Amino acid sequence: MEIAEGVHRIACPFGQRLVYCYLIVGAERRVLVDTGVADSPDKHILPYLRGLGLAASELDLVVITHSDFDHQGGNDAMRRAAPGAAFACHALDAPWVESPEALIAGRYSQFEREHGIGYGREVKAQIARDCASHVPMDWKLTGGESYRIGPGRHIRFLHTPGHTWGHLAIWDEATGTLIAGEAALWRCILGLHDEPAMPPTYCYVESYQGTLQRLLAMGIQVFAPAHWPVRRGREVEAFLADSLAFCQDMEAQLLGVLSRASEAMTLREIIAVVGPRIASWPPEASMDLAFPISGHLSWLLARGLVVRERKQGLSAYRAAH
Repeated sequence: MEIAEGVHRIACPFGQRLVYCYLIVGAERRVLVDTGVADSPDKHILPYLRGLGLAASELDLVVITHSDFDHQGGNDAMRRAAPGAAFACHALDAPWVESPEALIAGRYSQFEREHGIGYGREVKAQIARDCASHVPMDWKLTGGESYRIGPGRHIRFLHTPGHTWGHLAIWDEATGTLIAGEAALWRCILGLHDEPAMPPTYCYVESYQGTLQRLLAMGIQVFAPAHWPVRRGREVEAFLADSLAFCQDMEAQLLGVLSRASEAMTLREIIAVVGPRIASWPPEASMDLAFPISGHLSWLLARGLVVRERKQGLSAYRAAH
C-alpha cells in the first residue's frame, strides 16, 4: 500500500501480531526498512516487490530500525534475495541486530538476575526461530546521515532512542513522512486486528521522552509506525502526545504505589499492582511492563525519588522520604 509518494507499507503478520515494513522507491535508489520475522520476506515482502514489478536485486539498501526479532528476523532471507544491497542499523544496536543469540541473551534475558523475571525456554525458542539475522551490518549509523534516493530527494536517518538505545527513524522530508518503527509506542502495542496486545515497551525513559518531544516539533505530515495505523496531520501530534502522556501517567502510578507501600517492592510485585490499573492489553501480557517500569525506576533512582534495596535476593524499591 502506497502511503505517500514512493513510500510503501508492507503488512507482515506473524502469529497474533503484525509488523509493518516499509519500502521507499526513489528515482535512483530503493530502500527497504525492516525485514519482519524469518518468513516475512518470502511470504510478504518479496511478493509485494514483485507486485510493483521490482526484483529484490534492485534493492540498494536495507535499514533495520532497531534490534528486535520482528524487525531484524528476515535479514538472512533478504540477504539471500538481495545480495547486492547494503545493510544498515545504528551502531549501538548492531551487536544485537547481527546476532539473534546476543539479542536473546541481552534484551530477552535482562530482567532475570536482578528481578527474577524472564521469558521461558519455549518463548525464547520461538524468538530464535523467528529471528534469522546473522547478516553483518555494512553501515553502522549514528544518526544525522542522509541518503540520496533521487534528484533533489534524500532520506535522513534520525537517532530516536527510548525503545532501544540505537533506535532509528527514517525521515523523508520531500513527503513529510517519518518511518518511525517504535520511536513512539502510544499507550499499547496493537495486535493482528488492531486490538491491544501488549504494553508499550520503551526502556530508557529520559531518552524516550526527549525523542517524543523532538518528533512533536518536526511538523510530521505522515507518521508511519511499525504496529499501528498510519497517522496523518493532527493525528500525528495526538499519537505522540498520547505516548508522552502514558509516560507521565506511569511515573505518577509508580510514585503513588511506592509511597503507600509498607515495605520495598520487587519489580514483579510492582507489576502486579500497577498492571491492572493501566492495562488495556490481555493480563498475560502485563509482564512486558518490566521494560517501561524498570526504565522508570532507573530514572526515579537517578533523580533521588526512590531507593533501591535487596529483598529475597532481588532488587526492590521504595519511595524516598
